[in-house]
Amino acid sequence: MLPPASLKAAKRNARAHNKAQEEAVVNSVLHFGVIKPVVIDEQNRIVAGHVVWGAAKKLGLKRIPVIRVSHLSETELRAYALADNQLATKSAWDLEILSLELGELELALPEIGLDLSVTGFEPAEVDAVFDALAEVTADAADEAVEPLDGPAVSWPGALFVLGRHRLLVGDARDKAAFAQLMGREIAEMGIHDPPYMSASKEMSAAAAASSAASLPARQAK
Repeated sequence: MLPPASLKAAKRNARAHNKAQEEAVVNSVLHFGVIKPVVIDEQNRIVAGHVVWGAAKKLGLKRIPVIRVSHLSETELRAYALADNQLATKSAWDLEILSLELGELELALPEIGLDLSVTGFEPAEVDAVFDALAEVTADAADEAVEPLDGPAVSWPGALFVLGRHRLLVGDARDKAAFAQLMGREIAEMGIHDPPYMSASKEMSAAAAASSAASLPARQAK
């Protein structure tokens, strides 16, 4: 553990970070602390971890964990500095697992006063993950079906009785359609999808679905 002030930046740091990336690291360090040590050489010059070092200074941390490398030459350290950044860019996300993690954390993190920003993912990026997964897992059965020749078998106002179930072709905004569908019955639950439950930059599709499921049941009117 060393004071951030005792460390020095590399003579040449090829990895650049914009303000948003720097703020994301500051947010991460604020909540998690410095878990990955900063790599330094024998002269306390940083080999890897400049952005974490900057975050620690901004937050006023007294000491941060470091790993001092003494078994590599200066040339090897320069090569490692590039490898430390470049190798991470060659990996890819497993969209299915990532979407599960993001969806569950989006609901769990607020319970401890946090949100998905601590993961480094922006709201638009979260939505992009779910959109990409939906494209990958698209079911051919969901594709639009070509209209068949012949007479129509359904029309607005048509009511189909399917055993204990009733299916109405109608407009959910039309009170008369509800009256025709329900008769004298009263629904125990309604599942709706107005605009405020749609995916957006503020709320992903997974969180919206979960929020909808948690809404109290209302009687149909």
